[in-house]
Formats: sequence, structure tokens, C-alpha cells
Amino acid sequence: MKEMTARLETDPELAAAYRAAHEDYITRRDAIEVLEGFPSAGGMPDRVKCLHVLVGHSLAAGPGVNPLGDEAIAMLPEWWAKGACVTPCTPPGEDDGWTVDEGDGGHFAFRPVDGPADGRSA
Repeated sequence: MKEMTARLETDPELAAAYRAAHEDYITRRDAIEVLEGFPSAGGMPDRVKCLHVLVGHSLAAGPGVNPLGDEAIAMLPEWWAKGACVTPCTPPGEDDGWTVDEGDGGHFAFRPVDGPADGRSA
């Protein structure tokens, strides 16, 4: 983050692109809700403070909008491409009154509103 901030001070083209990314961020945020007193996020437009904000902005806006967000994404290892960060838990058993749907993203389990007769809540 310090290196990125230093580059903003010495690279006018990068600084201009980052200021434009800041304006894009504000425009997108204000389209959802105007937040008075919240100038921006991630340190924009003058410094780099929170890489997760820049990554989120780049993922939401697409490549080419936030140059430092794009750089941060490029630095990430490909762990995220392999799927979920955690192993999905084992689903509850159908013999407990649960209906279980399994998919690539894990398990979705639900019980009817009346629930089992053992006194547990549904």
C-alpha cells in the first residue's frame, strides 16, 4: 500500500486514473444511497489505505476502471478460483426431518414449519 501511494505521488497518469476511479466509486455508491460525510473509501483519491475496497471496486466496476484495484487483483493467488474458502459442512440428516438439496456450492437444508415431533423448533 505504501508503494502504491508513493507511485501516486510520482506518476501523474496513474494519479489521474485513480482520481477517475474515485469519481466512479462515488457515482456508483451515490446511485444506491448518498452518504453525506463519507468522502470515499480505500484511501481514494490521494492514497491507498484498504486493498479490499479497491479489489471490491474493481470486481464491481470491471477491469480498467480502478488501476490499483486491478493490480491488487492481479497479485492475488488463484485460491479463489478453486471454489469456497471453507469446506461446506455436512448437511443435517433427512431422518431428523430435514430436506436436503446438494449442489456445487454446498448444501441447502430446510424443515417444514411444523418441524419434528421431538420439541425442537422448526
